[in-house]
Amino acid sequence: MNRDYSSRNDLEDDENLDLQQALADSLKEYNDRMDVSASDCNVSEKVEKELVSSPKINDLLNYLNSRKQEFMDIILYGSNKSSEDVGFIRNIIWDDNINNAESKQKHILENELHFKNKYDCINDSELKMLPYENSARLLEAIFGKGDNILSQKEDICRWVNHTLKFQFNKNLNSNNSNDKSNFDGLLLIDNNIVSMNNCLIQQGGGPCGIISSLNGLIIMQLIFNQKRINNELNLINYLNNISEKSCWESLIESICIILFQLAQKSKYKIIQFNNIDINLLEFQLYYVEYDNIMDVYNYYCKRLKEGIFNTEGSLFSLLLTIIESRTVDKIKDDMDDTLNPLIGLYGQCNQELVNLCLTGNSVSNVFDGIKTLDGSNDSFVLKGVQKKSIIGYLTEHEALRYCTVGLNYKYPLFPIWIICNKNHYKCCFTLNFTECILSPYQELTQKMEKSFQKYDPDNSGFILEHQIQPYLIDINMQDYLYEIKKISENGIVLWNDLKDYILNSKGIHNNNSHKFALWTTVYLFDGQTESGIRIIKSTIFNLDNFNMAKNIYKKYNSIENSENNNSNFTKIPEEADIISILRTRWNSETIIETELYTIKL
Repeated sequence: MNRDYSSRNDLEDDENLDLQQALADSLKEYNDRMDVSASDCNVSEKVEKELVSSPKINDLLNYLNSRKQEFMDIILYGSNKSSEDVGFIRNIIWDDNINNAESKQKHILENELHFKNKYDCINDSELKMLPYENSARLLEAIFGKGDNILSQKEDICRWVNHTLKFQFNKNLNSNNSNDKSNFDGLLLIDNNIVSMNNCLIQQGGGPCGIISSLNGLIIMQLIFNQKRINNELNLINYLNNISEKSCWESLIESICIILFQLAQKSKYKIIQFNNIDINLLEFQLYYVEYDNIMDVYNYYCKRLKEGIFNTEGSLFSLLLTIIESRTVDKIKDDMDDTLNPLIGLYGQCNQELVNLCLTGNSVSNVFDGIKTLDGSNDSFVLKGVQKKSIIGYLTEHEALRYCTVGLNYKYPLFPIWIICNKNHYKCCFTLNFTECILSPYQELTQKMEKSFQKYDPDNSGFILEHQIQPYLIDINMQDYLYEIKKISENGIVLWNDLKDYILNSKGIHNNNSHKFALWTTVYLFDGQTESGIRIIKSTIFNLDNFNMAKNIYKKYNSIENSENNNSNFTKIPEEADIISILRTRWNSETIIETELYTIKL
C-alpha cells in the first residue's frame, strides 16, 4: 500500500527519532560518568553469564511442546467440532496421529514443484456452481450494499486479480562460517536472520489484512512448530534457507487453522471465484463442502501444482471461503454494526475481517471482552476479543490514544504480532518466546485488569463503590471487600490503588527484569511487488541495563551485510512509527533501536 506522509508528520517523526537517540546517548554518557563502562564492569564475565542463562533452542522446543493443549483450547473456543476433526487438525499442524486421524491419508507434497499457468475451476469435477442468491449475499457481506459500498471499481479489481505467491530468492545462500552462528542461544540467532523467503508478496493495495495474517501463521508453522525445527542442527541456516515446499505446506496449514478456528462445526465450504467479464459484471462462484479439515488440506495440496494459488482471483477465493465457512449470518452476529462491509474505503480490510482471520470472530473492536455503554434510553454493546489469541495485534491507533488493544492481543500464545500502521497491515515476530511467558505478577495483574475493564468501559481508571463487590466476585477475591472499601474515596476506587493493595496483600511484586537481561529483537517484514521485501529490525533494550546490554549486543551482533541486504543508516518515518507502536506492548522504560533492510525482488 502506498504511503502518504505530510511534511508535518515527517518533521514529527524526525523529532521522535532525534529524541530516541538523544536519550540513548545521554544514558550512555551518564553510565560512563558513573564508572560503569564496558571495561570497569568486566563485560566479558557478564556476557558469559547472561548468554548462558538466555533462552536456547531446546528451551523453545520445550515451550512449544508445553503449549499444544492451550493452542487447541484457543482454536476450539466456542465451537463444536467432532473428535475426528480435532484429530485431523493436530495431524495437519504437528503430524500427531491421535484418535481416528489415521483414517484419512494426509497428502504429501513433492520436493520439486512446477506449477501450471492457471487453475481452471470450471473443469474441477469436485466443484458445483453456487446459486446466484448465495453469491450475491456473499459479495454484499464483503463490499456492502447501496450507500454502504465504500470500495471503488479499481479497489475491487485489485482484490479479484490478486494471487497468493512467495518470492523465492534461490541465489541467496546464508551459510555462515562465523562461530557465533553455531551458538544455540536464540538472541544471537536473531541477529543472523537475513532472508525472508517465507513472506507472501502483496501485489496491490487493499488485501494487506489477510496477507499479513497469513504471514503470521506461516511464521508460526515454520518457526514455532516442533515438526520443522526439532531436528535442525543449525537453526540459522534453516531460517535463511527455508524450502519452497515448506512454505507452501505452511500456507495450506495456515489456511486450515483459520478455517478450523472460525467454523462453528465441522463444516467447511471452499469457494472458487471465476471472473468472466473484465468489468466484473459477470462472474461465477463454485464450491465444494467437506465435513473435516483433512479434506480441506488435501483439496489445496492436490491442486497446488495446478496453480490454484498463482491463478488470478486465488486470494479473493480464499476470502469467500473464509466468509462462507463462518457463514454470513454468524459474521453479522459478531459485529457491532451489521451494515459494515468487511472491505472498506480504498479496498482496505476493515477491523472485523482482520479479527476474523486472527481469532475466528468478526468482532469490531480490539479490546478484551464486551463493553456496555449505557445511554439515556438504552444500552449499546460493543464486542471485543473474547479469548487469548494465537498471534497478536498492535496498532498505531493505541500509540495515538484512539483505542486500547486488549491483553488477549498483546500477549498471544506465540511471539508474533500483526501491526497496523498508516492503514497498512504488516507482520512482526521475535524468537524470544519468553515474551509470551507471564510472571505471577503479570498473570494476576492481567486477571484483575480484564475484569476491571468490564466495569470501567470508558477507561477512566476507577470504578464506583457499589461495583467493588461484583468486581471482587469476578476475580474470586470477595474476601477483600471490607479492606478495599476502606481505600475508596468520594464513592470511587482508583485502579492503581486497588491493584497495588491486592498485589501487596498477596506478596506479589513486579520483578520483570529477567525479560530484559539482554535484549529482545523484533523483526517486522512486509513484501510488496514494487518495493520488494522491507525488514525493520527493532532491538529493545531495558533502560536499567542499557549500557551493558548494548556493549554485549555490539560485540555479538554478526549480521552480514550483502548486496541484497543493506542496512540503511538514514532513518525513515516508518521506523519512528514502529517504535511508538512497539512501546504500546513493551513499556516506555525502554530504548528501541531500529535498522532497515531491503531485499529486491
